[in-house]
Amino acid sequence: MKVKSFVFRSIRETDAPHIIQLSKEAKSGLSNLPKTLDKAKQLINTSQLSIQNKLQKKDQKFIFVVETNEKEIVGISGIKSHVGVERPYYSFHLNKTKNHPYLELTQQPLGPSEIGSLFLSPKYRNQNIGRLLSLSRFLFIRCFKKQFTNVIIAELRGFLYKNNTSPIWNAIGKKFIPLSFNKADIRSMTDLTFIDTYFPKKPIYLSMIDSKAIPYLGAVHPYTEPAKKLLFSEYFKSTNYIDIFDGGPKLECLTSNIRSIANSKQTTINQLSKTLTNDMFIICNLNYNNFRCIRATKTTSKTVIKHQLKLTDSDPVVYVKERE
Repeated sequence: MKVKSFVFRSIRETDAPHIIQLSKEAKSGLSNLPKTLDKAKQLINTSQLSIQNKLQKKDQKFIFVVETNEKEIVGISGIKSHVGVERPYYSFHLNKTKNHPYLELTQQPLGPSEIGSLFLSPKYRNQNIGRLLSLSRFLFIRCFKKQFTNVIIAELRGFLYKNNTSPIWNAIGKKFIPLSFNKADIRSMTDLTFIDTYFPKKPIYLSMIDSKAIPYLGAVHPYTEPAKKLLFSEYFKSTNYIDIFDGGPKLECLTSNIRSIANSKQTTINQLSKTLTNDMFIICNLNYNNFRCIRATKTTSKTVIKHQLKLTDSDPVVYVKERE
């Protein structure tokens, strides 16, 4: 039986049907993947225009997939050069004053770079493919720093009950907007005035919120716990900002402090075998137009690495331990 290998690469036009299939595998409320072929093609086009530098940096969005050697697309992830461009970037700021803690709506018209859009097919979870899907983005940022800001953020999906209802939405948002969590989330993506029109501009004191909902402020969905743990291991920290719909936390880290960026090194294919150990490494090429990453150890043959990364002996590579 042939063993599957996996390559992280930039998304292509032919990937559109596969993205729709991934979207069907995603649980409702747990993914912002495109639901139609047209939307998938639009996302891919934005990524390709970003790679071609035909968009302003504030509009750039880089999308990647993980592909098996059998050409099956099993995961997707992305990076936005700036948030707050396509639509205003809103958050609740959790002000933890001693006597009267409160939430306050905030807006960033042009914020930092953001990692997101991560989804891995359930069939391939618990095989460390998620680490390739997530950490390879940091190597892309490391190789092409000028495209990104000096702070990277990540918004994690907040806690949802099994029926995909949000305790935070029910306790706060629904008091102002008579829509379900999913419908309100979708509406906010298409109506740029939606949040500004309906959400309160004054502080919302925690003492006025259902006490049963308070523990879910800044909490993540159980499916998102592994992503949170991984980002913490990359030196991301929690902030006092949370999502206004589901209360999910916003994490951030100085770009230069991210573990996979700070600890990564550059060498050539020829020299790579002298530097790798029995640990698992993530290795990438430095090809902006055809970026590729793989997982490998010192026992992985040079021929395989060259083939998967589309390189020659003298070409440079960047590598980092998958875990410290």
